[in-house]
Amino acid sequence: MTKNFKKGDEVRIINNSANVYFRYSTWTYLDGWRNNFVENSMPSTNKIYEIILAGKHDYDNRMLALIQDRDTTQVFIVDFDDLELIKEHD
Repeated sequence: MTKNFKKGDEVRIINNSANVYFRYSTWTYLDGWRNNFVENSMPSTNKIYEIILAGKHDYDNRMLALIQDRDTTQVFIVDFDDLELIKEHD
């Protein structure tokens, strides 16, 4: 099943070994959010995050999501396959 997340969807990280791109500060879609991106930082599996945007990895066809922690405004880049939809944005 192909996952299709959109801006505003609420998601959570499926497991602790998720594909989090914590050193991918050059990702094309990160523009405008670089100040909120903290390298070498991992999101918690116990939180709900908001999808800010989605886009392909710069070097392959993997879909990545930029998710934001609403409490800290920090953003993380996570592989679609490691996210679970909690609430779809209207």
